[in-house]
Amino acid sequence: MEYFEPNVVIVDDKKNEVQGLIDYYQQKSVGCKYFNADLYNGDLRPDKTMSDVMLLYLDLFYSGREFDPELCTSWVRTIIPPGSFYILVLWTKDISLKTPVIEKLREFNLNPYILITESKEKYIIPQKYDYSSLIKSINEQLEEVSPLEEILIWKNVLKKTANIVLGTLIADNSEEFTAKLKKIIIGQGGKNIKDSDDPVRKRSVLFEALNSVLASNIPQHDSEYDISEKNKKNLYNLSEPTTVSIDRKLNSWFHFTLKNDLKGKTYPGIIAKNTCSLLKNFYSIKDDEIVEKVIAHQLVDTVVIEDIVLNITRPCDYAQNKFGKNLKLLSGIVLKKPVRKENAKKEAKLNRDYDCILILDHLFHDETDDDLTYIFDMRYSFSLPESVFLKKFENIKMFNKELFSEIQVAYGSYVNRPGHTNIF
Repeated sequence: MEYFEPNVVIVDDKKNEVQGLIDYYQQKSVGCKYFNADLYNGDLRPDKTMSDVMLLYLDLFYSGREFDPELCTSWVRTIIPPGSFYILVLWTKDISLKTPVIEKLREFNLNPYILITESKEKYIIPQKYDYSSLIKSINEQLEEVSPLEEILIWKNVLKKTANIVLGTLIADNSEEFTAKLKKIIIGQGGKNIKDSDDPVRKRSVLFEALNSVLASNIPQHDSEYDISEKNKKNLYNLSEPTTVSIDRKLNSWFHFTLKNDLKGKTYPGIIAKNTCSLLKNFYSIKDDEIVEKVIAHQLVDTVVIEDIVLNITRPCDYAQNKFGKNLKLLSGIVLKKPVRKENAKKEAKLNRDYDCILILDHLFHDETDDDLTYIFDMRYSFSLPESVFLKKFENIKMFNKELFSEIQVAYGSYVNRPGHTNIF
């Protein structure tokens, strides 16, 4: 089946130079795939990238007399999705060629988590290669990166839990299995999803239900694996902070989903740029008195301020198509390259003085962004039809489920405050 994928991939233009590696992983019952990279009689590159490759062996081979790094990196690009976690082993006769290859991979956001370079010349023995010594060297280098063990344990726990979740759905026949999945879709999505003609929406509801069960069952398997002494002393020694700088990339990772294809979508949690001058006149918060005080020090030429909205439609209503004719939107702004004040405590106090203001700071959308700040004002919400939203707004990012839930709780608390009456 096309969704059964290897964990190890080997790319080389001479199979006899990697046969020992193939044999080793097959004997260890590790899924291993070999691609012949010969320019004339080799294999075709995969039609699409793979999702479960942990270890990629890559030979640095020539085209004629000239070395072209694109020939090598094109194989990586067709195997590994951009931004993915993987370990790269350059198994080659000419290790001096690795720099242009690594630079090329960096251009395509394909930096490996660990890079190991091994010279074929180093392991030559009569008529073959000393694969045992090669594998021992690779394993030793991997063991030096102690957090890798915990990452692999986490990934194994995910797979194990997923299999257990699916195991609870096992039935005597495929018809009963299918019936169980249908019950899950209807139970999660309600009557409206049952009547829907959109299979993509139904898949989204099914996957959301399975994801929820998966997340709630993962923790019970965490303790099944021992923690090495090295990780106890290093990774899990939290007595001293490792850094005081703010990591915008990590911060954004815990704010936004990894979903990038949002064109034509109206999911709750989507942040979109307001591109309509008429709607900006009605719903922009830039000229609000309180917002102007909060961003007073940001009104300089170097800071770009754009109008945005957040789709705060209730996810359950959206999933069951019960939100009516309009989406509910919350007005906000995004500051690009905001000014960082020296007196951060004073700035934070000013922001806390206004409980209608929600600030999400030190973010970025992609690698090209320097710094971003989101500001939402919970006094400014409005509704628009889906069709108008898709025409007049440009989707940017999407908050992850947990943060979006927190924002909805904060918004609900704000708009439902009973207030008080002065007594004279």
